[in-house]
Amino acid sequence: MPVAEAKVELRISRSPEAVFDLLSDYDQNVRWQEGVKTSERVGGAAPAPGVTVRYVRELAGRDVQTEAEMVVVERPHRLRIKSDNRLFSYTGGYDLHADGEGTRLVYAGEIATSRLLGPVGKLVAGRFEAQMRGDLGRLKTLLESEGA
Repeated sequence: MPVAEAKVELRISRSPEAVFDLLSDYDQNVRWQEGVKTSERVGGAAPAPGVTVRYVRELAGRDVQTEAEMVVVERPHRLRIKSDNRLFSYTGGYDLHADGEGTRLVYAGEIATSRLLGPVGKLVAGRFEAQMRGDLGRLKTLLESEGA
């Protein structure tokens, strides 16, 4: 299984509460995560450990449905997520730190792709950090434009 890790750190000119609230509102993922076509909570109340979210995302030109679970929810400082299915396993999370009038966001995650994905798995693993940098850049832009 190709494995990739990503670590991204950035500053967002919004409070940790505002950043956490958008990160943990999975109905909003389509606004800032590339390739996500739909995302919805399917189990549990928002946001809490054990809440499950169903995604449909485009992967190599195909729609792929996956589910993810919130495993740590500590508003407004920490959010951890895991997903494990036949195509890939993912663990990742966000740490949010007050930084003046804004937030320092630190993301760390790992993805392992299944052999079932073949060469596409290597491509996904290879693009993982760039994908996360792009997604979090869109999150930053979205939050800062809404806070203006």
